[in-house]
Amino acid sequence: MEDHDRFELTVNSVNRLPCLAISEEQFAAIKVHKKTLQAALAIEEKYELLMCNFKEYERDVLDTSLDNMITFSMEYSKFFDERLRFNRRLVNILTASKMYMDQMESHLRDCLPGEGRAALAEYFKSLKSEQYDRHFEYAFFEALRNHAQHAGLCVSAVRQDVGNAVASDGLREWEFHTYVFCSKKFLSENRDFKKSVLNVMPEEVELTSALRQYISSVGEIHNSIRNRIEKSVNESREMLEDIIKSYNVVSELGTELVHANHYSGTESPVEVVSVFLEWDNVRIALQQRNLRITNLAFRHVATPRFIQKKARK
Repeated sequence: MEDHDRFELTVNSVNRLPCLAISEEQFAAIKVHKKTLQAALAIEEKYELLMCNFKEYERDVLDTSLDNMITFSMEYSKFFDERLRFNRRLVNILTASKMYMDQMESHLRDCLPGEGRAALAEYFKSLKSEQYDRHFEYAFFEALRNHAQHAGLCVSAVRQDVGNAVASDGLREWEFHTYVFCSKKFLSENRDFKKSVLNVMPEEVELTSALRQYISSVGEIHNSIRNRIEKSVNESREMLEDIIKSYNVVSELGTELVHANHYSGTESPVEVVSVFLEWDNVRIALQQRNLRITNLAFRHVATPRFIQKKARK
């Protein structure tokens, strides 16, 4: 540090406000801890993006069943539109998943600056390998993502199923279901599709059920990452909270925004780091919204079953 360098906390505004001198080490720590929280937010945002795309896929399954219940059509364009609709949703999910996986190592390094690059890479690889070995669905969708990026689409067929059973008083209850499939024959046309996955794949994979397991597996990975970075992230937030509090003690402003300024022999700062936590509150809200859900493969949404009430005499 040059002799004329100085570091201060203040609120940059037109009006001159109180300043609190800090050390170069404190200034550097502010930057590190802010970067940690930014990376933690990025992790939650990417997981939220994946979950939003998954919810849209599930809603489309329900909407398609509803359309079939209300409007009967055997036109080819209807089947084409349904297949295109689910291809679009799956490509969105796989793209969001690719973003999550490709950028996670970088975010882990920012959240855990004291840990080595190689160790974190091995840690993240082990999380993915565990899900790959435990669940065919995880391995399948990882291979399907590569297929979608380089060879073709994901959906070979969309089929409607209508079941009925006696309810009461001789009336029948009708149930409408939508099933989305990817066939082994469909994928085998891509010579580069991963052979180890294709060899153990059934003749058809029902994609909705398989997707729920895949999202559950990503959820397992995400929860492990949350646990790994929790201490570091909490320490970073506490440090920035203390910075804001220390400035408010001196200034008596009660502000939620502080600027850490680096001056180098000039009246204007050469580097400014804003310190506030409203944006980190978004990270906390996303964590609460996406609580640990790892058994999606055993869940589905259903409408109320038919109940025929007898008329009163």
